[in-house]
Amino acid sequence: MQECLQVLTGKQRQVLQMHFEEEMGFGEIAEAMGCTPSAVREMYHRAIHRLRKHFHVQDKRGGYAIAC
Repeated sequence: MQECLQVLTGKQRQVLQMHFEEEMGFGEIAEAMGCTPSAVREMYHRAIHRLRKHFHVQDKRGGYAIAC
C-alpha cells in the first residue's frame, strides 16, 4: 500500500494517514498540522482524486479496476 501512496505529496499522505489510520477529523488534523480545516479538506479531496486518477485502469470487460 505504501507504494501506492507515493503518487501523493507528503502532506497529502499525512492527511490520509491521520484521517484513516488515526481516525482523526479534519479539525483535529488541521490543529496538528497548523492549518485550517478547509485546507485539510482540500488536501484530502485532492489526494483521493489523485489516487483515483492514477490507479483506475480499464479492465478487459470495459469496467474499472484499481491497478496497484
